[in-house]
Amino acid sequence: MIWLLLTSLLALPVLLLCAQLLAALPPRRPGVLPAGARPPLAILVPAHNEAAGIAITLASIQRQLMPDDRLLVVADNCDDHTAAIARAAGASVIERCHAQQRGKAYALACGLQWLAQAPPAIVVCIDADCTLDDDALNWLAHRCTATNRPAQARYLMHTRQPGYAAAPQRLVAEFAWRVKNGLRALGRERLGMACQLTGSGMVFPWRALRAIQLQHHLAEDLALGLALAAAGNAPVYCHEAVIHSSFADNADGANAQRTRWEHGHLHLLTRHALRHLYTALRRRDWRYASLAMDLCIPPLSILLMLAAAAALPAWLHAGATPWLLPAALLPLTLLATWAIHGRDLLPVTRLLAVAAYVLAKLPIYLRFLGRRQRDWIRTDRD
Repeated sequence: MIWLLLTSLLALPVLLLCAQLLAALPPRRPGVLPAGARPPLAILVPAHNEAAGIAITLASIQRQLMPDDRLLVVADNCDDHTAAIARAAGASVIERCHAQQRGKAYALACGLQWLAQAPPAIVVCIDADCTLDDDALNWLAHRCTATNRPAQARYLMHTRQPGYAAAPQRLVAEFAWRVKNGLRALGRERLGMACQLTGSGMVFPWRALRAIQLQHHLAEDLALGLALAAAGNAPVYCHEAVIHSSFADNADGANAQRTRWEHGHLHLLTRHALRHLYTALRRRDWRYASLAMDLCIPPLSILLMLAAAAALPAWLHAGATPWLLPAALLPLTLLATWAIHGRDLLPVTRLLAVAAYVLAKLPIYLRFLGRRQRDWIRTDRD
């Protein structure tokens, strides 16, 4: 009975994830940037002790600014030279200090309050450790204007040592991020679903931000996307706008980074996903419902472990074989995804590292059951 319940609960997330990835298999053709001037933007950059790299981020943004754009940095609880470096780079800077209220959501709320003195038409949020591909801001502005909805860029994370110089698990992590933020988002778009927000490269019409209240959460991007969808402003995807960042180099920083992402996602899934799905279905709001359904898909590592555990009895009992189809579909879909979209990043000789990558996350999931991370902790990258 327990096995039947587990397989029933897993079948829908597995099938939905596979549908997204299969829809994303045909490569996207390069888009053509719409002609005409874009509206002025306000670029909001929340930063906490980012003195080491914020100048690179601001230079990447400034290359794409138009004369009427505004660039605002919120130096949040910084004890380094973040604010001074941002001012020297020509950005407007707010210095915010609060002993208890720490985290990105508070910094964003502070920046939006400052912008409200002269509200912009469109706000773009870029993390202070990111760089932008050419025309990323133009693509985001046009996508937001055309749909009158929030939009999410293709936000990719990279290991600092690519190829064979990188540890195999780092390459697996980079491929997993490409799947999560790029391919799944593209698949959702092709299936007519809304897009999850992923933290950096987010663009909003000002009217959409006025309809919600920012709340602190470990996965503030996912929570923000749900809040926008609940208010009738489900985000869309902008594949052509590409934002880049890097994983933490040291083990402690990488572990803290993963723990924050995974625990935040699992908290939203276990506490809020079904409530959002019920509300969306009651309203008959497909975009909102699609976002809630997507949230019900667990992190990929835990989904693989659960699928393997659920499939084991099927191998032992002939009457349980129907579960083998969705259980086999997941690894086959991931293999096809790697063959088309991952071989340039993850050589076939490194594929065995996938198992080690998945098992290395097991302590993170076990800590969620007993010692869930609740406070925001900055990632120590160096």
